[in-house]
Amino acid sequence: MRKIIVFALVASFLPVCAFAKKTTYIVTNHRFNYVKVVEVKGKVAAERNMTQPREFDEGTMRAVLQSIKLSRRHFASKEIDTQDAFNESSINYLAPALVRAFSEATSNDEIVFSYLMKEPIFILRNDRINIGTMWLHDNELHVKFSKLYAKVTGDTDSRGHEAKAIANSRGLRIDLELQPGQTMDVKDANELVVDLGHNFVSDVAAAEAAKPKEPEKKSKKKSKKEVAKAEEEAAVGSAAAGAAAAPQGGTDVKTRLESLEQLKKDKLITDKEYKEKKKEILKDL
Repeated sequence: MRKIIVFALVASFLPVCAFAKKTTYIVTNHRFNYVKVVEVKGKVAAERNMTQPREFDEGTMRAVLQSIKLSRRHFASKEIDTQDAFNESSINYLAPALVRAFSEATSNDEIVFSYLMKEPIFILRNDRINIGTMWLHDNELHVKFSKLYAKVTGDTDSRGHEAKAIANSRGLRIDLELQPGQTMDVKDANELVVDLGHNFVSDVAAAEAAKPKEPEKKSKKKSKKEVAKAEEEAAVGSAAAGAAAAPQGGTDVKTRLESLEQLKKDKLITDKEYKEKKKEILKDL
């Protein structure tokens, strides 16, 4: 009887032990952000006919992530504050890790990624998370999101709250807006198919070039009166400096007084300035 019970227990665990997922982390912060290579069941691998490994250029991977856009209607209705599914910090984190993951993955692996984006609006928290899987079939990159720009509420700073925060995040209401070189899979409406034959790098460069440049701040144009006053002040300063720098002596004092008198006649200095400067010159006698 005991043997039968032991056999039954072993048999009950066999289906679980028959397939133990092999997982390799490429990068992780041990919380919300990571990229990992995960082995899938043989049936799934056969259905997808995955064609990893593959060497990617990091610039191409960055451009692909930049090309993934959220639907414009969500932006128009103010449900979201951007159309970019991935912000700059998430691209900087994910792109190099994804390149490495695809170079190490086999035809039985998928790439799993996650990134929590923290972009507060004024003093309000606005934490959003993307979680999904990627794999290759020939020259097509398949991307399937389990959480797409999902809003994460609650405490995301304290450790131990990650699973709960992700479980409670609100997602899957936001959909994607297809860009050139992108389609949705015919069998799964939540699966984005990216044609790697398309030049996403050029698309990104063109989009950057098309962005309106910030107008240069123009300096306030001075009125004629302001220009004349500035010229007068410059002339007075120059003449006063010349008079003050003249060598000492009676002849020079006379010359300086004559110059000062001429400035007064030309109305380049006021009576007050004339009298003050005259006193200074006469002190040198």
